[in-house]
Amino acid sequence: MRRDERFEVQRTIQDGMVATSYKARDRVLDRTVLLKVLHPRRASDQDMVERFRREAMLQARLKHPNIVTVYDFGTDEDMFIASEFIDGDTLDSILRQEGRLSVGAPRAPDAAGGAGPGVRPRPRRRPPGPETGQHHG
Repeated sequence: MRRDERFEVQRTIQDGMVATSYKARDRVLDRTVLLKVLHPRRASDQDMVERFRREAMLQARLKHPNIVTVYDFGTDEDMFIASEFIDGDTLDSILRQEGRLSVGAPRAPDAAGGAGPGVRPRPRRRPPGPETGQHHG
């Protein structure tokens, strides 16, 4: 199944230099996802394609309540990563509104450390350490 048949794009979240991220509906799994699509102009750069693939693979291996889950990775007509969609403000927008945040200062009553209702910190995509093979958190 092609990406455009499986996912219904609802709106653009961010258009970056390497990829565009969308809020989308996964028609197969019947859920909202964050769909990150590699720009076609980057698809001819094999180093960029490999980095994008590695990002998907590494993020899919990370398991933590504050890291979004990767649902799918595809290379049909273009490269994409489909992951959990968290509705709410981004860390970037919170920082623009409030400035610096204090380390250790809770922003939500829950122990998960969310930034507020409906907000979860963006994933930290640090690869496993080569010396131990352990995930950093």
